[in-house]
Amino acid sequence: MLYLNQAGFTWHIGPVKWDFAGSYYSRSNLNGTKWMHDGAYNKGGGNSFVTDPAGNITYEYGYKLWEAFSQIAFELDTIL
Repeated sequence: MLYLNQAGFTWHIGPVKWDFAGSYYSRSNLNGTKWMHDGAYNKGGGNSFVTDPAGNITYEYGYKLWEAFSQIAFELDTIL
């Protein structure tokens, strides 16, 4: 199961438009799936894996991901 929360806003400052957004992703029920069973995907992809005391490979942070996005837009002739 993938859970996603996302929010953002657009702020107009004269001729400049600023967009800012953030996301939070969380997964559950990964243990025992093909994504975790043998650690075949532990050599990249941006996720950190650890081995728990029982010898199971799991995500170090429980696959919790925060993400931010920002963008500024304007036309040069309106700024100069």
